[in-house]
Amino acid sequence: MIRINYNGVLIDADDAPPTVEGSVFHASTGYFESMLVAGGKPQLWELHAARLSRSLEQWQSLLPSGFSAAFLESEITRTIDANEPAPYWKLRAELFVGNDETLQYLIEPITLDETMVAYNEAGLRIGLADNQLKDFDRNANLKTINTTLYVQGPMLAKARRLDDILLVRDNIIVESGTSNLFIVKDGQLVTPPLEAGCIAGVMRTYLMARLSAAGLQVSERLISIADLLNAEEVFLTNAVRRIKWVQSVEDSQFTNHLSSYIYSLLFSGRN
Repeated sequence: MIRINYNGVLIDADDAPPTVEGSVFHASTGYFESMLVAGGKPQLWELHAARLSRSLEQWQSLLPSGFSAAFLESEITRTIDANEPAPYWKLRAELFVGNDETLQYLIEPITLDETMVAYNEAGLRIGLADNQLKDFDRNANLKTINTTLYVQGPMLAKARRLDDILLVRDNIIVESGTSNLFIVKDGQLVTPPLEAGCIAGVMRTYLMARLSAAGLQVSERLISIADLLNAEEVFLTNAVRRIKWVQSVEDSQFTNHLSSYIYSLLFSGRN
């Protein structure tokens, strides 16, 4: 039985109160982080903590004394230790305001198959969708609960028999329903800037720093539909699934030489 952490109390998932039952993200509004746990440790925690801190800043007046990313790290560790060991977990930490106007949190681990973490042998098939799936406000770079893109994007992709969809805003590619986007154009790695309205992805941040250190340059610039469809390679990144290469967008086909090299460079031999 999986045990979850609801406001500091460890309970069996089946005993979750109605407030946290029956929806994908369990609360109607708030912020969340999805992270990979490998070997019993949250991966890339410092980057998750930085984004969590930015989320908490939005609720400064509601923060109880001592409530911080460091406090949540201790609660995440306690939750992991309360469950049976597993090679991989997807762990979701959610922050929301309860009916009593107090800040609440839910930490839920979900067992994860190794194939979700590994590099995909078969490339993804993805399509395009318009910008009505996301609001471009002060929260655009943060992970907000029940953002239409993250709830309906996977459903839209499934209905179209695709693996994912890419959000388009004024002819500019923003992100996918699950991930940040990278393309290889004229031999150069390119990803949309945060000003485009994409999530400040943890894996995106990690890749940009590590690849630059390895001598591979990554530029941030707006990517048009034409740029995307004429790219040599396309791949998606997020903290749980790491790197997934894209075989096709609409009728355009792509290779995966650089993305497979990057995955091997950064993740081979690691949990």
